[in-house]
Amino acid sequence: MVTQWILWLATKLSGKFDTMKRTQQSPFFELATLIDAGIPPEKAIHSLNRPDNRWQHAGQLISEGKTLSSALFNSKLIQPFEHELLKVSEASGRLNYGLHELAKISTEREASISRIKAKLFLPFAVLLVAITVSTLLSLLAQSASVASVIVEGVIQLLVAIAIIKLCFNVIRADTTKKLSWFSSFNSFSWYKIYFQQTLFQAILWQLDSGIDIKSALQRISMLFNKPIKNKLIQVAKQCAKGSPLGDALKRSGLPIESHFIELIRTADETGTWSSVLTNQLKLNKELLELQLNTLVEWLPRIFYAMVVVIAIRTIL
Repeated sequence: MVTQWILWLATKLSGKFDTMKRTQQSPFFELATLIDAGIPPEKAIHSLNRPDNRWQHAGQLISEGKTLSSALFNSKLIQPFEHELLKVSEASGRLNYGLHELAKISTEREASISRIKAKLFLPFAVLLVAITVSTLLSLLAQSASVASVIVEGVIQLLVAIAIIKLCFNVIRADTTKKLSWFSSFNSFSWYKIYFQQTLFQAILWQLDSGIDIKSALQRISMLFNKPIKNKLIQVAKQCAKGSPLGDALKRSGLPIESHFIELIRTADETGTWSSVLTNQLKLNKELLELQLNTLVEWLPRIFYAMVVVIAIRTIL
């Protein structure tokens, strides 16, 4: 009976997750389509008919004279890194392109969360059963007071939920914020790949929008913590003095792989920054996908380990 109840609860949670997934589909594709059709941003936002009050707030800010990028950012619909990218697109007359790119970013982010949810569903259900059975056995054995047994079970459940929420919050966090959080790992390959993807995606976006490399680096630097910010400003100053980007990056001490810097130096010599960055960012994205897959495979083991610990404690 207890097991059936737990499985019923898990099924309900799964249905809730599916509903949340449908609700969280990126609205930026639709917004880009409406604006591309000539509909003003304020009217386009209201046409989305989203239940989230943040969208109504964004529409109100636009009616007060705010730009679309500022309205979305101030309404907490986009993060600082996304805000900067959208501002660049907006200033260069490529707002539609920027919205489509934001839609891709948000869709990929939610897809990653959905993959983790799917992987964690079974181990979380097993953990629920283990906690429930352990609690019932402890109560029947009268090895401790009823209150302490229940509190222990609740704590175990809260720890499991906290782990899941932490994973989701990290994935949803602003890109540059994550780089700041994990800056102590800047010598690791995965960190360098993520940093490269973030930095050069922003550089490519701005170069394609007609912004020079010095201005691009200066704008991007404002999004990072002080150590990285100062290094990027120094790189911008060296580029302004005529130094090739690859040479400036090599001297900067930024967490960038040496082979990536060599590619940038080649691009400096041939003037093919856009094509080199585009191709390398695709490769970086594939590597990041592999790393995410590794994380997705490892996370369930945490819950199974908790089940084993609970089983051992129950037996002993």
